[in-house]
Amino acid sequence: MRWTASALLALALATAVAPLDARAPEGVARLAEAALSSPGQGETRVLLVAQNGEIRVQHSAAGYRDDMRFVSWSVAKTITAMALGMLVDEGRLDIDAPAPVSAWRRVSDGRDRITTRHLLNMTSGLKHQEGGERGQPIERADTVRILFTDAAQNAAAYAIAQPLAYPAGTHWQYSTASSHILAEIITNLITSETAPDKRRAAAVGWFKARLWEPLGITSAEWDFDSAGLFLGGSMLHMTAHDYAQLGQFMLDRGQTRAGRRLISERWIDVMLTKAPVANNNHYAGHLWLNTGPAAGQPPVLFHPKGGARTFAMIGHLGQYVVVAPEAQMVVVRLGKSATTERAAVREALAGIIDPLLSP
Repeated sequence: MRWTASALLALALATAVAPLDARAPEGVARLAEAALSSPGQGETRVLLVAQNGEIRVQHSAAGYRDDMRFVSWSVAKTITAMALGMLVDEGRLDIDAPAPVSAWRRVSDGRDRITTRHLLNMTSGLKHQEGGERGQPIERADTVRILFTDAAQNAAAYAIAQPLAYPAGTHWQYSTASSHILAEIITNLITSETAPDKRRAAAVGWFKARLWEPLGITSAEWDFDSAGLFLGGSMLHMTAHDYAQLGQFMLDRGQTRAGRRLISERWIDVMLTKAPVANNNHYAGHLWLNTGPAAGQPPVLFHPKGGARTFAMIGHLGQYVVVAPEAQMVVVRLGKSATTERAAVREALAGIIDPLLSP
């Protein structure tokens, strides 16, 4: 069942005097309508709610269509982790061995002790500035340089060359650069080609065969840097429906809806395991957990609301793919929200999920 904006309005009017069962499709639609109408969220461009594998609500704001692609920003990180898991499942990579980065094998400054798991958990210790934090100009942030300015020709080379700020495995720091290093590791495992066009073609073909086609995803497009690296930290484009397919895939623990296993449950558990360092309490393997933040970490979801097992893929400016196993629900919210508006977005998302949690 699909609810348009006009249908949501009609439902709200028709049921104003009669309470609905929140677990029924009409109840889900009412919760979504309330979320859309709550103030202070910035711009919600798409809201999609799926329950038990069925789309219950898909609302596109004026000027947007269901078939439009939306940039993932850091939602892409989770897809990079999925790809990594496929290679680990094949026995092609040991995530607790030193990461297969040739430049780090030639040094003895501590980078040779960075493992692939450290990169997955954002605990590599590599020096990194994600945004304009600590009063630094945003244009000098490493992520901006990698994506848009002087380091954009070869994102992985720039990230790999950074010195250590902390010993590997001792400190959590959110780092898009770490995801680009993982994308480099993945690319080098799926192709021996070095020419940028051939590396791009290999990645496009691999993702199509291994992930997009089995999941029925038809809209996915990666951005690449000049070296032929898919920008696995932030630059994937797809429709809201296809983001929901990825959320459902995580809800189904690495299986397609038809029951075909693409990723092992063991790897899903790796992705859902919190990075084990003192200054982190809600980041796992390129996924965010619905737990309270550690000291110094800002909230990213809605703990204690929304379910203890809930987790999310989250991107810049308020992109959310929220997976709530206790409600058998996936919620996709795409839009543009300033940092100060994000709390209202999270509260709206919690308002959809919380009433549907299993007793």
